[in-house]
Amino acid sequence: MRRLVEVNRETGYALEVDGVRLAREGRELMEFILAMPSGDLKAEFTRKILPFCKGAIERAIEFPISPRRKPISITREFDDCGRELPAGFEELYARFFNTATGARVDLDSKISKDGKLWALMDFE
Repeated sequence: MRRLVEVNRETGYALEVDGVRLAREGRELMEFILAMPSGDLKAEFTRKILPFCKGAIERAIEFPISPRRKPISITREFDDCGRELPAGFEELYARFFNTATGARVDLDSKISKDGKLWALMDFE
């Protein structure tokens, strides 16, 4: 289902998220991290990322979050430093945090109404 959501004029991101999608994507990312072999990378992801996943599943964190609150920078920490990500991780991470930040809004559909900016967004 598509519906209008308010958009933050500064960030271009929606001021709400699809809680059903967010919880599903949080579970998928959490399951991936928990299935990783033990080591420094799993410990880092568990410490930095799992709180967001659990917060989405339990609805204990207010979403959307600021894009600056994403726990890791794929480009800075992995591409630039040469660290390897597990196969499939980047896609799950991006899906979850695109939803968590409100980045899934369709800005091509934006309209101004009552001094606010609105756009369509898909909801599950």
